[in-house]
Amino acid sequence: MAISSPSSLLVSLLALLSLNSLLAQKVIYLGKDNFTQTISDGKWLVNFDSFDDIQPLERSQDFTALASEWGLRYGPNTPKNVTFGLFNCNDSSDICSKYKASETPAFLAFSRGELFDKIQSPADKDAISGLANKLFQHYNSNYASNVVLHADTFPQFIKNGTWFIKFYSPKCGYSRRLAPHWVKMTNFLHEEAKNNGIRFAEFDCLAESTVCNKQLVDGYPTLFLYNNGTQIEEYLDVNEFDSLVQYYQKIKKRFPVASDKQSIDSSPAQSTSAPITTKPSSTESSPTQPSPTSALKVLDKNKFDDLIKEKPIFIKFFSPTCSHCISLAPNWIKLADELKGKVDVYEFDCLADSDFCNKNNISGYPTLRMVYNDQKVDYMAEREVALMKDFALKTTLSDISILDKPTLIEKFDSGNSMFIYVKGSTNTADFDLFKHTKDAMMKSLSGNLFYQTNDLELEKLILKESDPKTPKLVALQDQKFYIYKGEPKDSTIISEWIKIHKSPLITKFDSKSFWRVAYSGNYMVTLILPDDNKSLERNSAFDPVLDAAKEYKTSQLSKSGIKADFYWTTISELTKVQRSISATDFAKLPAVAIRSTDTGKFYSYLDANDHIKLDKGSILSALKLAFEGKLFDQSDANKQNNNQNKNKNEKAADLKVDIPNEKIPEPISTEPKKTESSSFFGKVFSFFGYIIAISIIIFTVITLYKKYARNRGSFLPIYKG
Repeated sequence: MAISSPSSLLVSLLALLSLNSLLAQKVIYLGKDNFTQTISDGKWLVNFDSFDDIQPLERSQDFTALASEWGLRYGPNTPKNVTFGLFNCNDSSDICSKYKASETPAFLAFSRGELFDKIQSPADKDAISGLANKLFQHYNSNYASNVVLHADTFPQFIKNGTWFIKFYSPKCGYSRRLAPHWVKMTNFLHEEAKNNGIRFAEFDCLAESTVCNKQLVDGYPTLFLYNNGTQIEEYLDVNEFDSLVQYYQKIKKRFPVASDKQSIDSSPAQSTSAPITTKPSSTESSPTQPSPTSALKVLDKNKFDDLIKEKPIFIKFFSPTCSHCISLAPNWIKLADELKGKVDVYEFDCLADSDFCNKNNISGYPTLRMVYNDQKVDYMAEREVALMKDFALKTTLSDISILDKPTLIEKFDSGNSMFIYVKGSTNTADFDLFKHTKDAMMKSLSGNLFYQTNDLELEKLILKESDPKTPKLVALQDQKFYIYKGEPKDSTIISEWIKIHKSPLITKFDSKSFWRVAYSGNYMVTLILPDDNKSLERNSAFDPVLDAAKEYKTSQLSKSGIKADFYWTTISELTKVQRSISATDFAKLPAVAIRSTDTGKFYSYLDANDHIKLDKGSILSALKLAFEGKLFDQSDANKQNNNQNKNKNEKAADLKVDIPNEKIPEPISTEPKKTESSSFFGKVFSFFGYIIAISIIIFTVITLYKKYARNRGSFLPIYKG
């Protein structure tokens, strides 16, 4: 065997390093140990080659160049997201033999881990590109959560089923801002939406403007809803994840999934690349059926009112076409068996009777709900049998939680309400108080908020100066403990007291829960606290905010049709939600700010100089100004102050004159003063005034024309980004 010279080895080493550097940018090197797992998700185009030195760099240039083109940020193939990989058959001949890649280089296309197609050498760049496009079209039609549409595929895709489509430009800032919310929404809802005959798609108007013009897209991004090829309406709500999900729920009710017959009778001329909306057969997709001996019961809607008057029942509202419902089915059957004799467990098929589910405000599947009389509590945690069982037993008071200090601290810090039965140092329960408290808790379905303790140290921590010897009922609400002092033998009075303290008047949010509440109202009155509260003592800043919340609910402001909710958070969590905010934006902490849903900003100034004060009057005044759009944030205040300082400086400059030592009165003129002609700036302002007036007239005419052309009864701005 010939011995390579040091210089040739160095050249080979540098060439390999160059290869790895190049491949690391565009092509992913796949090893024998991670090959199967890596390609199991998404779309992969893999170059199977055999090499010991720099050979793949020479004969795989077309493959590498194509990977670079597909990776260009604004290239025509940007949305396609095909991943390019390289596998060395010298590392594992078994893998190459498995896929019959005996002659290298070979180019194999994989869709979700399955071999889709391949081409053998010799293959030029056009052939490889054709294989990549073919792979994309296959994945796009069958598996994509967000279908990429083009001019040639647009009509055939949208002519069947319901489509929610985003028309965008990759260079538009507003389109980029929407992108993460759109991707999150499509990934989150894809399986359920597809089962309900709804698909999500996007169309790049920068690449193919003809379709966008034909669809009357005159701004980016524009979101249109289509049903069976007909444009129904434009989505005009906030371009945020929560609002998009809420709109999907409305679509689902408006366009229920097609029946089997309707799906089968679809046009035979339909392209095989376009997805066909069908309802899966009952044998394929219906949830696991309970055995005859199972404790799970099917809810009879005609007996529903009588059932919920007798005792609490736990119901699963589901759709047999919903993948999450199918996954939950075996656990729900097991839960019913484990709760047998304690809590009755039911299920109801909303696809079979959507009217009943709509009547009960079921907006998504599955919905797990405990119902008793006119009370209801939805289960929102993980769908594990142990967790669902714990929720059912505690809500129905079949199992009462014992309070410990970590739980108390967690509930206090979270701002959630809870009720505690304190036995006292005598350790003898007041039977009347305990019995009627349980009855009251059951009536309001608040058992999951009920705890008891006989820990003397914990009782002293809760009761403070009160006598810890006798049993007491205590509520924790808005980080404050309240002791029940009413009649212990009257469950009705106790029920009323529980209703008062069951829900916090001001709700805590953090960076994780913010997006669940951010769009529930028009304004968020927010108390901002420092991060240093380590004790079970409520910050005194709560008091004026609570007073303002109580007065707002009965004031004329609350009846104006504009909704305001009250919240609290810490400064560290607020800065995670809105990074432009810092503690220096406030005169001091605690502080109050009001967030507008329309602008997404937090406003903390009454005017350019004064912050919203921590008193009831100032908070309510600020809320009124918010309704009128007159509040200031930090940037508004800075601009206003800069303008005021500029005006002061200009006036001071105008007033600078030489003052003589002796004041000599000027002679009084009897001639009338001559009015000066308009200044140059006045003429300029007049000119721009005419331009603005003409622009408004043109805008109005175009908007009216757009409304008439769309024939959908809603106005659309000329430019949206």
